[in-house]
Order: sequence, then structure tokens, then C-alpha cells
Amino acid sequence: MPNPNIRFPILRRLVVKDYGLFPGKNGEGIDHKFERGVTVIPGVNGLGKTTLLNIIYRLLVGPFDPYKGNEIQLTQRRLKELKYFNYFSKRDKSAWTDGKAYGEFSFGNQKLVVARRLSDLSLISLRIDENELLLQVEMPEDQIWQLAGCSSQYDFHLLVRSVLFFLEEKTPVVWDPIAQAEIFRILFLTGDEALELANIARDIQVIDSQARNMYDQLRRYKTQLLSMRARSSSATEVTDRTRYIEDRLPLVEQRSELLREATDELEGIRNTNRAKLDALKLELEEASRELEFRHHQYFVTLFPKLSETARNVFINLMGESGCLVCGSRRSGLSAELRRLAEQGTCPVCHSPKEDQEVTVTSAQFGSKVIKREIAKIDKLKTQVSRSQIVVDSNEEKYRKALTELLNVMSERDALEAEAETLRAMSPVGAGELTRTEEYVRFTEKEIQKLRRKNKALLIKYTKKLSVLDRAIRRNRNNMAAFFAEYAGNFLAEKCNLTFRPQQLELGQAIDKVEYPTFAVQMTSAVTPSGGTTRMQDDDVSESQKEFIDLAFRMAVLKTYTTSTKVTVGAMIVVETPESSLDSVFVNNAGKMLRNWCADPKPGANSVIATSNLNRENMIGALLGLNQGRRPKEAAIRKHIINLLEVAAENASVRQHRKEYESQFRESTTPKARRARD
Repeated sequence: MPNPNIRFPILRRLVVKDYGLFPGKNGEGIDHKFERGVTVIPGVNGLGKTTLLNIIYRLLVGPFDPYKGNEIQLTQRRLKELKYFNYFSKRDKSAWTDGKAYGEFSFGNQKLVVARRLSDLSLISLRIDENELLLQVEMPEDQIWQLAGCSSQYDFHLLVRSVLFFLEEKTPVVWDPIAQAEIFRILFLTGDEALELANIARDIQVIDSQARNMYDQLRRYKTQLLSMRARSSSATEVTDRTRYIEDRLPLVEQRSELLREATDELEGIRNTNRAKLDALKLELEEASRELEFRHHQYFVTLFPKLSETARNVFINLMGESGCLVCGSRRSGLSAELRRLAEQGTCPVCHSPKEDQEVTVTSAQFGSKVIKREIAKIDKLKTQVSRSQIVVDSNEEKYRKALTELLNVMSERDALEAEAETLRAMSPVGAGELTRTEEYVRFTEKEIQKLRRKNKALLIKYTKKLSVLDRAIRRNRNNMAAFFAEYAGNFLAEKCNLTFRPQQLELGQAIDKVEYPTFAVQMTSAVTPSGGTTRMQDDDVSESQKEFIDLAFRMAVLKTYTTSTKVTVGAMIVVETPESSLDSVFVNNAGKMLRNWCADPKPGANSVIATSNLNRENMIGALLGLNQGRRPKEAAIRKHIINLLEVAAENASVRQHRKEYESQFRESTTPKARRARD
């Protein structure tokens, strides 16, 4: 039967103080009382929507996370405490935060008031109803999850993160049969039954792990036993080879050390000569640039009226780069041009100095400087050539020494590996052989005992699981109906939930067990009538995945509450992916979430949803302002936490505040009133 003691937490008041991300009006932070129904947190990207929802989440679960990330396991019962929690600190403007958060939650008829430091999620105070609880007790967090009627902190944590909170970083539940099985165990079995089933699963997994570890050891010892029995036949050969290796290894080690020293020395010489060569090449390059500059100045003073183009032609010839006019690279062009220039003869028409209109005597000095630069370059070229020969020779010596060193090291490694193999092949005494044989027989018997024990536990587990199976089968029609209703408000395609039990593993060496689970069946463009079963989350689009999973969670809550005689309210906290929703379904989705809150059968339900300010106007749909309702502005404000007012401005808000405020007013104004205005 369903657990009649489950009480879902519903947020009634949230206070955030001294936190840089939410300074609030006049530095007062956030203090909001939540009305029954839908509360919307509108904002823009980067303004803190996700952070605010995580504050609510962490007020409930504290500094605890699943032991293996978001992965849900049938045999996992542990949570890990986060010793260095900095999620909220790194979102504050300072390196550390003094922020504090206070939450008032109702758990059925009981009230929890919890206060935490946002720096590390440590408890400041904890009150249930009017009773202030001592924080010095060993596990004060236990007081929170026990209010929910769960059988363990792990179960409470799983319900909160996998059913009640639909945040950005989430694992789809509807496509995870293990998650379904765990949620159904918590909700549709009594607390004692749920805890017993979980404990049996854990015991099965522990014993299975022990048996597998023992089996791994058994395999190693059996292999060792075969080796021990085979050693006696090759004892003489092993002894001779071992003696050879013992004699050879020291010689190889000595040779390796000498070669390593020689290689290190050659590498040092190689690096030094490379550096010298690089320095000479740099000096040669600088001298070449200086010569080019001198050529340029020389022709400027020699022929001041010479055009830049002609000057470049002569400089190219002087630099032995060939003729830019005909492309000739004939040797001697540079020397011939220099001889004509020194005589004052025109290098183009060969006119003597006396026939020229302008002659410049200062060019003689430039010619001498150029000669010195040419001589310097010739000398540097010779030095570079000689240095290159030395470097090449060093490189060849270094490569030969390194190759020999690697060969010797390879021989040493091979000898050491062979020595290790031979040690394993050395003859063993009769006593050691007997002890190994006895250990193998003992381990085989112990493994059989563990397997028999697990077989008995599995029978017990299956019997307990049948209670859950019957409970889910009794409620499967309700589950399918609620899911179809919710999914139909989100999607155009017809989406159904079919009862489809699946075989799941409790351990690697354990027979699989059948669990009551559901699968999604949805129509498409190619299957408009019957639809196909979507077993994986990538069988649907990203937008469809979000809302199918949300519809499943809502259907689970509705199914549970309608299956109990106790009036139970619930809260869903949603990061609304409205950008993934077709615009024609925005109003339907908003209406469906409002109706879920207004449904009297489950009790006073609550939805807290974030939404971006955009043209889809999910905000108005969630508040029912697109349906002709005309509540007063004060009544609307009670259902809104406006991050434009309480969050620290980011660059986008600073630049576009007027546009955002206009979008906010339009989103929170009833449709009829907007039309009239």
C-alpha cells in the first residue's frame, strides 16, 4: 500500500539576506511569502533564476549530494557530504559570501523553519512548529527528512531532486527505469517496507561484490597453482638462464651509465654549438639588412633624382637577387654595378660623369661603407658555414650515442623482465604447493556459500517487490490518464504512458529482477495514429523530452495523492523551458499548471517556476492573465518575485532595463486590460 506518512515540503516563505547576487530593494534582500498556486520568478539570462531555485533546494537537502553524481542505483543508500561547497560563494561579487537564507516549509500539518549560511550550507537554526531544535546533536539534518515521512535521508533526497525539483541540471526520470523503481518504492510502499526492500537490495549487492572479489582472487591462485605444478619440469634450464642474467645485468647497467654520461655531454655540446650558430645567423641577417640600407642611401646620394622604382631595381642587383627587369641572375652583376657607380658612370646608359646633369661626390664615402659591410657579410657567411658543419657533426655523434643508449636500455629492460618471469618459474617447496591447493578449495566453498545466501535473499527480495508490483498495477490506469492529460497540454503529438515492466540488475552475478515501470508511447509525422514506444530520451526531441519528463513527475504525484486517504499537498519547482514549447501550447501549459495547484483532491499544491521575459509570455500564462482574468495588481504581485527589482544588475539589464521593464509590465498585465489600454 502507498506510504500514508509521506508529506511533501511546500515553501511558504523565503528570506535571503546579505547575498551579493540578490541585494533586493534598498539592500534588504528577498523576503517573499508564497501564496497557494503558482509563483513566477521572471528575469533574464544571468540574473540568478537558477541560483534562487538552488537556494530553495539546498534549504531542504543541505550540503549533501548523491554518492555517484546524479546516477540513481537500486543498491545505493549513501549520500556524500560536501565539505567544500562554493556554489553560492562563487556567484557572489566577493570571494566569500556572508549570505544567509531562511525557508519556511509546510510538511502536511507541521511547519519547518530552517536557516543556512550560503557559504557552506551549515545550519544557523532549525525549528519544527514552535520547537527550536538543538544543532549540537549528531545529525540535525535528520529532523528535516523525518518530517517528510521517508524511511531514510537518501529517500528524501531522491524525492526532492528527482520528483519535486525540475532544474536545469537534471536526469530525465521517465526514461530511467531504475529511477522509476526507486520513486515507486518510496511512495507506494509503507516506510518499513520501502526501507526493508532497499536494505535487502544493498545486502545483495554487497554479497555479490564480495563473491566477485573472491572469484577474482580464486582465478589468480588457480593460475598460480598451474604455474607452480609446471615449474619442476624446467628447473635446470631456469637455473642456468637465471645465472646468465645475473652475470649479464651488471655489465649492461655499467655500459648504460657510461653511455648516459656521454649522451648528456654530447647534448650539452650540441646545444652550445646550436646557440652559437643561431647567434651567427642573427648577426648575418642584421648585417644584410644594414647593407641593404647602405645601398639605398648610396643610390640616394649618388642619383638624388632617381625614382623609387629604379632605386629598388639597383638595390636588388646589388644584393645579388637578380635583375627585376629581365630576371637574369648572372654572377658579377653586383660587382659590375658597384664599379660603374664608383667611377661615377651612369649604371643605365654608361654616360661618364662629365656628361651627366648632376654628380654627387659624397657618394664616394657611401661606397667605402658598403665595401666594409660586404666584407663583413662575406666573413659572417664563412663563419656560418663552418659553424653549420660543426653542428651537423655534433648532431650525428649525439644521434649515434643516443641510439646505442636506447639499445642498451632495451636490453636491460628485456633482461629484467625475463628475470622476473624466471623467478615466477623457480621451483617451489611441497609445503607452499599444499597451502595454495588448500586455499583454492576453501575459496571455492566460500563463494558457493555466498551465492546460496544471495539466492535466498533474492527470493525474499522478489517476494517483497511483488507488493510494490501489485500497488503499481492497481494505479497504472490513473498514472496513464494523468500523464496523458498533462502531456497533452504541452505537446501537439499524442503522448501516452504504457505499463512496461523491465528486467533490472541488482548485481553482476545475480539474476535480473522484473520491476514495475512505464514507457512513453508517442505519435509522430510518420506514425500519426498508433505511435511508437520511445525507450530512450534521445528518441524524442530536446523540447519534447523536457515536458514529457515534467508531465511524468506530475502524474506520479497526482497518482500517489489520489491513492491515499490522506489529503496531501505537493510542490513542484520548475525552471520553465518555455523556449522549447510551441507558442500555441504556452497558454495550455500555464493553465494546466494552475489547475494542478487548484485541484482539491491532492490538497494545496504549489508551483514555483522561473521564466524569461520574452515574446512567448509564459509569465502571463502561468498567472492566468491571458485567459480574460482581471485580478488586481496587488494580487498579481503576491505571485511574483521580480528579479529585475531584487537581483544585482548584470550588463544586459544595465543596457536594456527600460525594455525589460516594459516586457515585465506587459507580461503581468491581464490581457483584457492591455487591450483596453
